[in-house]
Amino acid sequence: MTCDPSQIITSEDIALLKCEMSFITEVAESNALTATSCKGKLVNTLTGQLTLLGFQPPIAYTTGISFTVADGTKTVEEAGLIYAPIPSALPFTTSGTFVGDDDARFFLVQGVYLYGGQVIILKGTVASMASDASLQIGNVVFTEGYTTVGDSGSVMYEIVAGGTGTDDGGSIIDLAASGLQARALSLLEGRNVIQWGVLGDGTTDDSVRAQAAIDYVSSIGGGPLTFPHTATGSVYKLNVIVPGFIHLIGASRLVTLIPAADKPVIELDPSIVSARVTVKDLTIDGTATQLTYTAQDGVRSAPATGIIHELLTLVNVVIRGSGAAGLALIGNASGGTGQVSNTVLVRSGIVGCEGPGVLIQDNVRLTSVNDTVLLDNGNEAVDNQSNVVIQTLGSEPPEETSFTSCQFETSSYLVTGNALAIMGALIVSVRSCLFRDFNTGILLASGSANGQVSVRDCGFERTAGDITALADLVEVNGFIWENNNTRYLTTGPVGIAINGPATAVKKLDISSSCSWGALDKATDPFPPAFVSGGIVDLSRREGFVPISLNADGAQDLATVRDEKGGYAQLVPGDTVTLRTDNGARDVTVKHNTGNIRLAGGVDMVLDDVQDSLTLMWNDNLAAWQEVSRSANG
Repeated sequence: MTCDPSQIITSEDIALLKCEMSFITEVAESNALTATSCKGKLVNTLTGQLTLLGFQPPIAYTTGISFTVADGTKTVEEAGLIYAPIPSALPFTTSGTFVGDDDARFFLVQGVYLYGGQVIILKGTVASMASDASLQIGNVVFTEGYTTVGDSGSVMYEIVAGGTGTDDGGSIIDLAASGLQARALSLLEGRNVIQWGVLGDGTTDDSVRAQAAIDYVSSIGGGPLTFPHTATGSVYKLNVIVPGFIHLIGASRLVTLIPAADKPVIELDPSIVSARVTVKDLTIDGTATQLTYTAQDGVRSAPATGIIHELLTLVNVVIRGSGAAGLALIGNASGGTGQVSNTVLVRSGIVGCEGPGVLIQDNVRLTSVNDTVLLDNGNEAVDNQSNVVIQTLGSEPPEETSFTSCQFETSSYLVTGNALAIMGALIVSVRSCLFRDFNTGILLASGSANGQVSVRDCGFERTAGDITALADLVEVNGFIWENNNTRYLTTGPVGIAINGPATAVKKLDISSSCSWGALDKATDPFPPAFVSGGIVDLSRREGFVPISLNADGAQDLATVRDEKGGYAQLVPGDTVTLRTDNGARDVTVKHNTGNIRLAGGVDMVLDDVQDSLTLMWNDNLAAWQEVSRSANG
């Protein structure tokens, strides 16, 4: 708010303000029925409004005020609020103690507590509403809590005939004393599970009441459902099944869900098409039952055949100590339409689960994991129980999986195991991630064949002990390793290990922009130099290949092979530039003696470090063709 210095306050303005303040006081405090505004309008005072509603002007609450059966319209004022006696409580005499004693005999009638022209009947809890036999159809009741006053379960109800609806503990409640029902008119603090009688005390199984709340929200088209902090705590013991368009939100990540049975804490309904489910600001903790609840995923989406689950989002979620996977995304293994699509996990942490922190299996498409910590999950002795697993067990492999700005750490197993295991996936992108304290960073293993896997702009570090490999390549058809940094303290025999057969590891592109820390060598079985008489094995798809001989002197070169000693990994357009790395070494590149075809059918001699010859692979000829040569050549 700003003050306009150009505005002048006149004596008339001051007089009008004084008049209006006096008018407000008269409306609130006068025993008269009406008051006249400064502009001459006649309005009801508070006393007048009470009279219209059938109540007498209030008297100050004190000890010894007698209320007979005939005094149902007499009112008292306490702490600025006006109360009338509950008819079923008459007769009585006030004790002088309002809060905790006489408040049970009165209801609030002050004007702000009107609904549709009716006075709202104030009740502390749902139990006190259910025990009031004097309630009638058409009454409006406001509860200050569900189980206890102030427990976030406040709701305004309309009293309706018994049998109007089915009691679900929240939107419709049976009232035992009156035989009527209470129907929720508004959920004043937003829809939350406490309004269905969920306790959140960490001991009581809240599954049935929480499921009733979810089903009600689903029945009105979906929306948010909150897990608040409660008077009894903020730990909810439950397992629930979630349809589409439901957003489960915690008051904070201190609000915790723990399993009540050996099954997922939150499971998307496998029998119905589901879209736009959100889990936000919640902790899911299975630590206490981790070793006995072996089927307990934190969150699970596994649609049946013919069903699609899409647009599942987890934000600011911690999943800890699940007996199975932290987040399980499982498509239909037989190649049916049971598909999981467009899942996002962001700004979250999955820690210490018995199974993988994230399991992506079979028909799962477009999964994005961002800004998330994946720490010490899984069983290090089994590849498909690694910290994070992407795998194919059926005919439909996962497609388009990305990890961005994530931390993979497996400090609980440093002798064996994988931070990320990819065993049958089409297109996996790992970018700007950090791998800390691991044995093997990334495993690309047999399953269904892996398609293109790219690792870019990532950091790898282990401060003590040797790693086995940054990446262990057993089976992949397209692998990009670009601009990755290995911390200088990281030691081990090799960075990238190639352990598959010649036809299983194809189309490698290892960028020269990478660093390798204190590893003995960057790649294995790539040799650091090429010494085989007359034959060069490529260490990369593109780039300069320095030719080292066993000794200074002349050598013929007739054949250039891929790094597995064959040709299966070579693709059209692959290029290589040949140079000697020592002027004392003369190499004659032979035309058409092996798999090299030179321009004009003439051999080329590389006898100076400035000499170079660029070749490109031609699949039709199964041979290298000359692209260019240096002038010296």
